[in-house]
Amino acid sequence: MVTTHRLLVSMYLLLLTAVLPLLAQSLQTPLKVEQIDVATFAQWVDGVETPVTDKPTIAVYTKTTAPIHTGINFGANKAPGVRHLRVGFTEQIEVGTVITSGGGKLSVLKADAVYPGDLSDDTQWISAERLLNGKVTTNEVSGSTMGVWVLPPGTKTRALRFTQTIVATDRQFIGWLGGIYLLTDRMTNLGPQAIKITKNNDQRSNLIADESSSQWDNWNEATSQVITPFHPEPMTLIWPKKVTLNGIDAFWCGFGAATVQEYVGPDATHPREATEADWKTIKEFTGLENKYPSTLPINVMEFGKTVTTRAIRVLATAPTVSYHPHTDGTMKGGKRIWLGELMAFQPLGTATLASAIIPPVDLSAVHPPIPIKFNLAKDSYVTLVIDDKDGNRVRNLLSATLFPAGDNIAWWDGMDDLGRDHGAASHGLYSVPGTFVKPGDYQVHGLFRQAIDLRYEFPVYNSGNPPWMTADSSGSWMSNHTPPSSAVFVPADGTAGSQPRVYLGSAVSEGTHSLIWVDLNGKKLGGVVWVNNGLWAGAPFLARDAGAEAAPGNP
Repeated sequence: MVTTHRLLVSMYLLLLTAVLPLLAQSLQTPLKVEQIDVATFAQWVDGVETPVTDKPTIAVYTKTTAPIHTGINFGANKAPGVRHLRVGFTEQIEVGTVITSGGGKLSVLKADAVYPGDLSDDTQWISAERLLNGKVTTNEVSGSTMGVWVLPPGTKTRALRFTQTIVATDRQFIGWLGGIYLLTDRMTNLGPQAIKITKNNDQRSNLIADESSSQWDNWNEATSQVITPFHPEPMTLIWPKKVTLNGIDAFWCGFGAATVQEYVGPDATHPREATEADWKTIKEFTGLENKYPSTLPINVMEFGKTVTTRAIRVLATAPTVSYHPHTDGTMKGGKRIWLGELMAFQPLGTATLASAIIPPVDLSAVHPPIPIKFNLAKDSYVTLVIDDKDGNRVRNLLSATLFPAGDNIAWWDGMDDLGRDHGAASHGLYSVPGTFVKPGDYQVHGLFRQAIDLRYEFPVYNSGNPPWMTADSSGSWMSNHTPPSSAVFVPADGTAGSQPRVYLGSAVSEGTHSLIWVDLNGKKLGGVVWVNNGLWAGAPFLARDAGAEAAPGNP
C-alpha cells in the first residue's frame, strides 16, 4: 500500500509539473519604476546618439505608472531613414512578450552584449516577432497600430530597442512610441484570427479585434438600451477550431464591468447559433476603466486558469465612468459603450510563434444550393444575370468573372439584389440587402468575352510644343484640372482648314485649354480655354454632326 501511495503521489507531481507552466503565465507586468534606467534613455538618428529629454514612464507601463496621451517622439530629422529609441533597465530582466502602440520594430539587447548597447549595431540585438495577417513577421508597427511582440524562450535583457524607418512620403520625419507593456511570459494575441460578432453595429464589429486601435461602439438611438447585468451588450470572438486562452485584455474599454464566458456547446453547432445553455461563465470583472486619454489603456482580465474553447463571449454589464471632460456625456445615459481592442491571449510556453497560426477553413466545398451550369469553348470572362419569367431583373449574379474552358457551374443562393441601403451616406458603408425570391421559373442570361488586349500606341498627354501657351494656341497641352475624357475624329471635308483633325476635350479647366485639336500625328494645332466662354467650362463629351444639314466648315 505504501508503494502504491508513493506512485500516485509521483504521478500527481508529474501532472502538476506539466500543467504549471501554462497556469503560471501571467498577464500582469512585473516591471517596476526603479528598474528603468533613465540615464540610458536615448535616441539615434543619422549616426548620432543623443539623450531623450522626456521621461520613459510617459510611454512605459510599470506596476505603478501608465502611459499618458502624448507618447514619445524620437529621431527627429530632416531626412528619411532609420531612427532608434532605447529603453534601458538597471538590471537584467526576463522578457517574453511586449505589447506596444506604435514604435516601429522591436529588438532587445543580447545578454552578452555590453550595456547599454550600440543602437546602430544590429548584431547586438535580438529581433522580436509578431503575428500579422496569419503570418510571423518582424514588420514595423506604424502609427498608433498595436503590436504583440514575442521573444525567444528564456530571453533576458537590459534594454529594448525600437526602430522606425521613415520614407520620403511620410507626413513627419520622426518616430513615435505610444506605449509599452512588458510581460515576463510568452503570449500571443489570437483576437485578429477570430470572427468578430457584436449585437449592435455589427458592420463595424471587426474593429474590436484587429490591433488597429480603431474604435467600435454599440450606439443605435433606436435600439440601444441601458447596459445592466439584465441587458448586457455582447461581443464575441469565434475561432475555426478550439484554442487555449488564459485571459483577455480590453483597450480603450468603454464599459465598467463584464462577464466573460466560454462556448461549451456541441462541436456541430456554430457558436453564432448557440443557446444560452451553450455558454459557461469563466469569471466576472468589475472596475474596468476607459483610461482616456492614455495611448495604451490596458484592462487585464485574467481567467486564473487556461480555457480551451472555440469562442469567447464578453458581456458588458455596466457603462463606463467618466474621469475626463472629453468623455462626459458620451455614455448616452448608460446606453452607449465602446471598445478599441479586445486581445485574447494564448500562452506559448516554449512553443514557436508559428504554432499559434490557425489554418484557414477550406471553403472550396461550401457553396449556395442552386447550380447554374454553362460551357465555354475557351477561357472567358463571364457575366450572368437572372430574370423572372416576365423578364424582370432579380439578380446580377456575376460580373466579368474568369472561368476556364469546358463545363462550369455558378452557384445562386436564391436571393435577389433589389434592396438598396439608402442610408449609406450617413454611415459610410454601402450594402445591397437581399431577400429570397418567390418559387417560380427564372431565366439566366449571360455574356462572355476573352481578355482585353491593351496596346500602348501613343500618349494622350505630352508637354506641348512649346510646353507653354502661345498666341496661336498651338503651345502647351490640355487642362490643368481634369484629364481628357472625350475624343472625336473629323475628316478633312468637315474642317475649316480642310485637313483631318482629332478633337480632345476635358471637363474643367482654369487657365489652360480644355478643348484642343491635333493632326493625325498628334501635333497640336489649336485650342480654347473655355467652351462657349462658359466659366471653367470644358468639353467632357464630343460628337460630330455628319447630317445632311450640317453647318459647312464646322465639325
